[in-house]
Amino acid sequence: MQIPLLVGKTLLLVDDRPENLLSLEALLEGSGAIIQKAFSGNEALKFLYRNAAATACVLLDVQMPEMSGYETAALLRQLPATAAIPVLFVTAKEEGAARVDAPYDALLTEPVFLHKPLSAPRLFAALERVLQQKA
Repeated sequence: MQIPLLVGKTLLLVDDRPENLLSLEALLEGSGAIIQKAFSGNEALKFLYRNAAATACVLLDVQMPEMSGYETAALLRQLPATAAIPVLFVTAKEEGAARVDAPYDALLTEPVFLHKPLSAPRLFAALERVLQQKA
């Protein structure tokens, strides 16, 4: 089902586990969004350095090796080209237990968390909220 707000918008999905990327991609299938994937924070940063203007939102796993989702998002906030790109944090932590770890909490104010297991209605509602705020 196409989601008017997502049609033609590029979403970057970032997770070190291919099965999680596949799950997210399946939820977004048919939405009209252009899906890009990265398997690490470093890959995400490289993609966004080249494609910041075309990227509407980043769906970012919180727990990844080498560079956490929080560290990745904090680096994005520090660069003018990527600072305004909305980030949705995807986490397995229970609702209410998810919060940004120090020292990243000062840079990542008002984080939006998506809790696993994800559902299409929750995913689309969160995307709609952050994309409308960006507009």
